[in-house]
Amino acid sequence: MHTMITILVPGEDGYEAVSCARGALDQLVETNTFDCYKLGQDSAMDLPEPAKADTTEGKDLIRQAFNDTRDEFVENIMAIRSALDKFTTDELFEAKPGNKDDPSNNCRMFRFLCHQLGMNRGSGVSLYDEDACGILTTEDLDTALKQENLWVVPADVHC
Repeated sequence: MHTMITILVPGEDGYEAVSCARGALDQLVETNTFDCYKLGQDSAMDLPEPAKADTTEGKDLIRQAFNDTRDEFVENIMAIRSALDKFTTDELFEAKPGNKDDPSNNCRMFRFLCHQLGMNRGSGVSLYDEDACGILTTEDLDTALKQENLWVVPADVHC
């Protein structure tokens, strides 16, 4: 599955920003977070161009990536809450819903959902910093945005 993520990196210009983003993306591939990545015209996706973080384009890319991360978190937490309300601890532990209706497979998927919720890298995270760390909270984002000459570099990654 291909998806777009964005990397917040410092750079004097777009070329330097892309070079710095490659370092973060290489780390994400080396740690098996993603299988591979492509930037710019190398991607089959219609990726936006790298943008300064303080421009309208940059702010839009950051907002979208942060919202995607938050939406994934909310979706997972809702499924976990539903499973906790509906199933016993033993049913969740054994991943067997018994005679209870489980159309979303929340009982069988409970451990996976918890894993997804706790991820700081991977398919549920759309915004990263230059160190390949997921930006997961508003505080993380505020800290990242304090850097000088900050750029937003979109990347096509394969999960």
